[in-house]
Amino acid sequence: MVYRSTAQSTQRQPNAGRVLVVEDEAMIAMALEMELNDMDYEAIGPAISTHEAERLLESTDIDGAILDVVLVDGEVFPIAEALKARDIPFVFHSGNQDPEELEQRYSAPSFMKPTHPQVLIKSLEALISKSSK
Repeated sequence: MVYRSTAQSTQRQPNAGRVLVVEDEAMIAMALEMELNDMDYEAIGPAISTHEAERLLESTDIDGAILDVVLVDGEVFPIAEALKARDIPFVFHSGNQDPEELEQRYSAPSFMKPTHPQVLIKSLEALISKSSK
């Protein structure tokens, strides 16, 4: 006798958009991915380096990004500049940069680590909503 599963696939298509996660700390990246999925976003990445982030940015349509500042191969500022040039909203999540300085320089919200992933995503969500109007 052959048994077949009749269970429906629980995988769903995200409705809220696609968010690039640029983060080189595995636990933080996983928490961000899980929270993004829970909030109906598709997490793109995580990219642990500027090189990988550039590749994902060039090959994937995204609606926003969460950026760690210091990565394995340097600082994330080239990615921030590319996002800014494309009018793609982003937030910073850093352990060692002055949030006020980043906010002034990039007109982007900046949060010190550790910040709960939901706080980061809600801030980004407001920017995405604002930019799509």
